Amino acid sequence: MKSIRRRHPELADVTVIHAATSDYKGGLEDGWGAAVTAIVEALVEPTPARDRRQINVLAGSHLTPADLEEIRDTIEAFGLKAIILPDLAGSLDGHVADRYVPTTLGGTNLDDVRAMGASAVTLALGLQVEPAARLLESRCGVPVETFPRLIGLRAWDDFVSALARHSGEPVPNSVRRRRSQLVDAMLDGHFYFGAKRIAIAAEPDLLLGLSQFLADMGATIGCAVATTHGPALTQAPAESVTIGDLDDLEQRAADCDLVVSHAHGRRIAERLDIPFFPAGFPLFDTLGAAHRLSVGYRGARDLIFEIGNLFIANQSGRGGRDRQGGHHAAVAAH
Repeated sequence: MKSIRRRHPELADVTVIHAATSDYKGGLEDGWGAAVTAIVEALVEPTPARDRRQINVLAGSHLTPADLEEIRDTIEAFGLKAIILPDLAGSLDGHVADRYVPTTLGGTNLDDVRAMGASAVTLALGLQVEPAARLLESRCGVPVETFPRLIGLRAWDDFVSALARHSGEPVPNSVRRRRSQLVDAMLDGHFYFGAKRIAIAAEPDLLLGLSQFLADMGATIGCAVATTHGPALTQAPAESVTIGDLDDLEQRAADCDLVVSHAHGRRIAERLDIPFFPAGFPLFDTLGAAHRLSVGYRGARDLIFEIGNLFIANQSGRGGRDRQGGHHAAVAAH
């Protein structure tokens, strides 16, 4: 940091934050969490002021721009103001700017980051950002609520309940209707998820969210591979979790009905002749990846339709032949 200041005096008025994110240690979540913690440490200062309508949202790397938009819209529906850090919704959401600018658009402005010490509460979305939230709590006295996952009915119920509690407002009818739509989708979709074995390779927080959602729908997580150790892995409903890479995924996924991974997992699924669902980072071969929504009632509903339709389209494939009888028995029993 000192050498940067010495070599570039023209940056004297520019805030420069140092975060140790070595590429030989940990994974994406580790570096992301370290960066968020460094931002909080460098910019957020204690203040006696307190804004009861303002809340902090520390967002994990597993959340897409569409997820962040859904989170912000839901918070604002309760009459609350959200300071989201980092906020990728306005910069990586795939829009065309009105004019050329040499820097990234959107993001969280410095004044808002500095004002986080005056918020009523910090919502840590993902265990990877909980250390940053705890630092803010110890420095500024802002209490913390951690949400390890936001995918699925129960997870979003907990989030909505927290917003209702902090705002003192009833749950809006629009939110209630989306919940009803998700329940209906779960009723329609669970026949196609039951008895399915899923192979997932993802960062810990995303792995937890997706695996718990799939387990709630009746599937079994037969193979789970994570890039790094993380507290979320102890909560994942998997038979076992391997810290490894895509080679470990390929070796363990042969008896599964679906592979869930970032874009590099597609060829593994093709070699194993298993349907593939892209999730995580990177998704360089998927149009609209930034607009994919998985959190909230709408996000879980869309996941049921997308993944359920994959199962339907592959009923006559290898995985369908293995378990098709069980599927028809479930439908008949219903």
